[in-house]
Amino acid sequence: MQLNHRSFAYYNIAESNWTVDKGKCNILVGSSSRDIRQTAGFEVKIKIYGSNL
Repeated sequence: MQLNHRSFAYYNIAESNWTVDKGKCNILVGSSSRDIRQTAGFEVKIKIYGSNL
């Protein structure tokens, strides 16, 4: 599975725009929340805005 910036975007009502927040993110993969089998992390260095997200 490939993830891109659109995978982490949400519609920010206050700014009337799609947004990806700046900060550290962790992805956890498993069959349940009690059975995490893989993890990965990354950092979004700048806040991203845009209607094309």
